[in-house]
Amino acid sequence: MKFSFQLHKLKRNTEEAQKNAYNQLFFEKPKFRSIIEAIYLEETISNTNKKEKKIKI
Repeated sequence: MKFSFQLHKLKRNTEEAQKNAYNQLFFEKPKFRSIIEAIYLEETISNTNKKEKKIKI
């Protein structure tokens, strides 16, 4: 039970750190905005494709 909680906490902290890094670059460095959006879109498409493949199998 404790391990599960620690794993969940670690995952949440990692996601929070990713959001903070994204927000910092997105709002403080406008020239990087389009690059970040392109990477984010690519990851979103990639994740969607992975989910679709899992459904097909």
